[in-house]
Amino acid sequence: MRRQFFTVSTLYLFLVLFSGCGQQKMHPTDTAASANTHNKIQVPIGGNAWARDGGQIEEAGLVNWSDTRTVCTVYLRLEQAGSLHIALQLDPQNSNSRIQVTALGKSAEVTASGAGKQSFDAGEWQVSRAGYAAVEIRGLTRSGADFGVLSAVAASGTAVTRDAAYVQNNDDHYFYWGRRGPSVHLNYNTDGLGDIEWFYSEITVPAGNDVMGSYFMADGFGEGYFGMQVNSETERRVLFSVWSPYQTDDPLSIPADQQIAMLKKGEGVHTGEFGNEGAGGQSYLVFPWKAGNTYRFLLR
Repeated sequence: MRRQFFTVSTLYLFLVLFSGCGQQKMHPTDTAASANTHNKIQVPIGGNAWARDGGQIEEAGLVNWSDTRTVCTVYLRLEQAGSLHIALQLDPQNSNSRIQVTALGKSAEVTASGAGKQSFDAGEWQVSRAGYAAVEIRGLTRSGADFGVLSAVAASGTAVTRDAAYVQNNDDHYFYWGRRGPSVHLNYNTDGLGDIEWFYSEITVPAGNDVMGSYFMADGFGEGYFGMQVNSETERRVLFSVWSPYQTDDPLSIPADQQIAMLKKGEGVHTGEFGNEGAGGQSYLVFPWKAGNTYRFLLR
């Protein structure tokens, strides 16, 4: 976690994804005849998608995609209702493939073949209101070793405006930061309060919002952070970390006089070091916190 991301905060995260649960068969029209270029944008897979049950998301896109069970979900936030035209930016790698595209309750099939990156039209959907649109992509049949490399989803139409929210490129490694998920920080005005020794806050994670990998920060400050995390299906933690003032990503290179020292710890608390995002000391307690409950944090 980069230092500039953390301020004193209580974090409530609400993410609304407009993805259809039903399916309607939608026959894609001819690419040349139906090309829609109104406000066309390219949504890179590397920074805006997640794959489950196989495949791998890399900077180039969805790779190692051979399993028909694999679902690649691409997220795009649209700021108004209207039409949404979708095309897949895909290198079929000499495989003849049938690919299903599902969004907003409708499905379409795309037939892809050839070699080299091409655009394959999926069709048009109607967006009823502003919000996140989830586009699910699944391979149905293929003649080659895999379905190819999916690099982007092209989106256009009247629902697509200049305010559409997505990670546009990997400048400054932003694909990594974009796929970590959205965050919200609330700041307190401490002007005129003088030195503050104690800070107290509470966190209530709404039911259903304890998504895998989420971190909910109770107390954030210039040198560290304190909160709770969803680490796996079976493990949750309360986490407290402090950065060393020494600028490095390698905790082993920190001079002795700038290392974070442990003063004491409670029963069951694990302590150690962290790196790769600055470096310092980290402690955590495995604790089965639950969404819907309120937890209190006190920091000195």
